[in-house]
Amino acid sequence: NMIEFRILEETEKPADDELAEVEEHCEIKLPPDFVRFYSQYDMPENLEGEIYIKAKGYPYPLQLDGFYLPDQMIEEYDVRLDEDESIQSKGKLIPFAFDSSISIVSFTQPITKMTLLLFG
Repeated sequence: NMIEFRILEETEKPADDELAEVEEHCEIKLPPDFVRFYSQYDMPENLEGEIYIKAKGYPYPLQLDGFYLPDQMIEEYDVRLDEDESIQSKGKLIPFAFDSSISIVSFTQPITKMTLLLFG
């Protein structure tokens, strides 16, 4: 069963400078496939089923319930940094989504290709 992501209205789409601000603040480059997807789509309004992300290095897919807005990505990045500076020694951690238990889904740097697994 195919899940149809909600297409963003023009007024909802993040401005180019919003994602550029995330990249500048976090000193990273977001993956082009994420930027394309994030700039056009949001979670389905009436989701029947679950959405998962396949993450490199994880033995199982990660559930995805919502995306952070660009300013929230920066805020969550700063919170993680304030909580534990040693996180930076392991590489960048860029929160971009969350699941129903408010677990955070993050990019790590160097960033690998993101694959969305859709389950209906």
